[in-house]
Amino acid sequence: MIENVLIFVGVFCIAFAFAPVGLGGGMLFVPLLHYVADMPIDGTLLAISLSLTAVVSYGSGLAHRKKGHHDDEAIKSALFGAIPGAILGVGIVSLLGENLDFVFKMVSVVILVWALIKTRKKILKGDVKEEMEETGNSASIHHLNLRLGAATGGTLSSVLAIGAGVIYVPVLQQNTGLSTRKSIGSSLHLMMVVVPIAIITHLAFISTSERD
Repeated sequence: MIENVLIFVGVFCIAFAFAPVGLGGGMLFVPLLHYVADMPIDGTLLAISLSLTAVVSYGSGLAHRKKGHHDDEAIKSALFGAIPGAILGVGIVSLLGENLDFVFKMVSVVILVWALIKTRKKILKGDVKEEMEETGNSASIHHLNLRLGAATGGTLSSVLAIGAGVIYVPVLQQNTGLSTRKSIGSSLHLMMVVVPIAIITHLAFISTSERD
């Protein structure tokens, strides 16, 4: 009973904290389910975490879309990298097998440290400028770099069961010229497509392995 309450409160707090900044919260959903619910780190746990991440990304993503905080051209271009990346990530999870637990924790630490460093740099730069009003002009998009970055995000999304907003947001900012707000909204839109694909692919692999 207490475990269920802790999981419910944890999921609510994670979603509340991460949705506004373009993140799905998957980086914390997995530890919550692993340590509190005592679930092993495997394809099933990753699919559950991704499902929670999908709910967060859809709720916040649709709200951003209503306000126009997204860029369809950037999203469509990024999906050419993110979707294959997500499918590749599921293949990596399948190949890792019993080694997934160790690899998952190691990569999670690396991503967390990277995210903290990026955040610290942003704070030190004093990047507190107010968002400029968006014009009707199209942003200059570096498609190759954008797709490569999105592919990395898609792969990590499947391997770590995260939305990968921590990857998508800076990749979008650096390669599209979008404002922070539009980058966050576009990141959430990527998750709305990529995360369900990752879930379906994970479940397909689980179903296949069970038959074998």
